[in-house]
Amino acid sequence: MDATLESLIDKIKKDGVAKAKSEAQEIINSARSKAQEIIDKAREESERIVAKAGDESEKLEKNARSAIRQAARDAVLMAKEELVKIFDRVIKNEVRKSLSPEFTAQLIAKIVDKWSLAKEEQLEVLAAKEDIEKIKNVLLAKIKEEARGGLIINVGSSINKGFRIGIKGEEVYYDFSEEAVIEAFKELINPQIKEILNSDG
Repeated sequence: MDATLESLIDKIKKDGVAKAKSEAQEIINSARSKAQEIIDKAREESERIVAKAGDESEKLEKNARSAIRQAARDAVLMAKEELVKIFDRVIKNEVRKSLSPEFTAQLIAKIVDKWSLAKEEQLEVLAAKEDIEKIKNVLLAKIKEEARGGLIINVGSSINKGFRIGIKGEEVYYDFSEEAVIEAFKELINPQIKEILNSDG
């Protein structure tokens, strides 16, 4: 083979290999650069997702804690209200049992006995329709003869148990009806119950 041809072939080989190497290196560098860019973007995105997830998780945890605290407060309030209702029912039942016709008559007799009336005045007692006959029978046996003329016993339409008593015609009565007695007990007892329920100890 001619020396010139051989050197030309060698030159082509060298140049071709050098160019191929150079191009390959460029491709590798470009691929590395793109890969690094993709990796960096992926890392940024994953960090953003993790940060967002962390924020969301923190929000969810905060909301859950807040909801649990609110639910606990609501449950305590409901329990307190229910206990107050139970005490109210107990008071109502006990007052109703206590205001029997016999007890009511005894109480009226004591009030009549202590009341000083002017000659023209009469005491009027308003009582429950269902109890009035029993009250009259017990009461008339207990009060003094002279007091009977100054006493009128009538049905109080709004009274379920107990009685109201006052001077006839004045329309001012001392109220010992079931409703009034219950209300008085509630005002006396419920604040104490609420204070006990609201105390930390």
